Amino acid sequence: MILAFLLIIALSCNSSFAADNNSAIDKNSVDNENIDNEKSIDNEKSISQKDIVSSSVTLNKYIKKNKKLPKTVKTGSYKLTVPEFTYLMAKTIKYKKDGDNSSIIVKKNIRYPNLPSGDNINQKINSNGYYTHASKVITYVGRNNKTPNYVTSAKNSKKVQYQTYVYEFSKILTYHKHSKKLPSHIHLNVKKTSKLNKYTNPYIKRNAVWLWSDYMNSVNLKKLKKAGVGNILLLENAVSKYGLKKVIAFTKRAHKYGIKVHIWFCTFKVGNKWINPINPKTKSYNYEYFNKLLKRVKIYSKTKVIDGIHFDYVRYSGIASKHRAAYQYNYSNGVRGDKAVTLFVKKANKVAKTYNKKIILSAALMPEINRSIRLYGQNTEELGKYLDVLMPMVYKTAFVNNNKWVTETTQWYVKHSSGAQVWTGLEVYGKNVKPLPPKQMIANSKAAIDGGADGLVLFRYKLWKITNLLKAY
Repeated sequence: MILAFLLIIALSCNSSFAADNNSAIDKNSVDNENIDNEKSIDNEKSISQKDIVSSSVTLNKYIKKNKKLPKTVKTGSYKLTVPEFTYLMAKTIKYKKDGDNSSIIVKKNIRYPNLPSGDNINQKINSNGYYTHASKVITYVGRNNKTPNYVTSAKNSKKVQYQTYVYEFSKILTYHKHSKKLPSHIHLNVKKTSKLNKYTNPYIKRNAVWLWSDYMNSVNLKKLKKAGVGNILLLENAVSKYGLKKVIAFTKRAHKYGIKVHIWFCTFKVGNKWINPINPKTKSYNYEYFNKLLKRVKIYSKTKVIDGIHFDYVRYSGIASKHRAAYQYNYSNGVRGDKAVTLFVKKANKVAKTYNKKIILSAALMPEINRSIRLYGQNTEELGKYLDVLMPMVYKTAFVNNNKWVTETTQWYVKHSSGAQVWTGLEVYGKNVKPLPPKQMIANSKAAIDGGADGLVLFRYKLWKITNLLKAY
């Protein structure tokens, strides 16, 4: 039984290519160790300054006690990300300085700063200074929909890093809560090397790289983390090559760097052979083969250590001449190619979540949005109901070689994801399989982010001229 299992793994994806060619502070709400799928509130909702001030007091207490920012902040009846709440604090400070008591409209989906930096701060900041800080945050967010890495109050003045100005704003509004007025000045004493200013960018946990098993023991985990990668999609034949225990040991080692490991295995393609999710003889779904795949899903889920399962080739080949296109299997009894693919993913979700509710399920999807259902049997909206992450392989060299296409394709998947996150798959090479220069890689990444991508997935590790992905955010 075990030998048969290992043989299947050895054959599966052995030449795989990802595409054929009520307190205010909620300490546990963002990172539930599965996938933080933050739902933003209605952009038309407003919050009173009184609620913002009250939540600022609790935020200030949290920062003083824990020397770090929380995951989210509750204000009124809403749960906000720290950037969203920071914007509200900045607006409150400005409004109060201007004598405006209006409620403040929530601005949703404000992104985190990508590369926070700053100076050692040990000084008094007068009301004009912190008013300028708040105004700059408001202006920057308005233009970029993200919080700045730092703020200054005048030319050549010291840079106040992101975490420090969040603390600064909470301190100002805490004073207002107790004194019913803004302070004439505040004193800030925060070193740039302080615990508060140690920053793990939240985008890291949404970036990934496809890793062939050959490099499991040589991959530079420290370098990956520094480059903004928080997930490794490890080719499944690592299990037959090294053994499940060693794969688990590798996963634990990756965890020390804050990197999650997902098993990347092929579903309906074994080696060079495609497996039909439908049995044409009986005109029914290929449950016998489904069950073989589900046994593997169960094994990885039960480890409680492996963080995710990534399905590749969860589709038809799309080649009609060889009877491999999804539309060729559409029977009067309701059995259909795209329904077969979705059914397998639905069953995989049930098995995986039964043994590990926190496991992350993802799938590589073809980027041909107008042909996905017809040729490949990939119904994005249906698959998004059972997957945590969709990974469309938006490969410029293989498909359309311009960044407008990358942005528009990503936008389509975000719109049709049914609530799943979208991590856009990007190739790290161009023609002749030559690694892309870092500048071009960042430009491609920006195009995906502009399309609303929650994260980036790079194909593949050994060909990547490693650069900091966070520069793209």
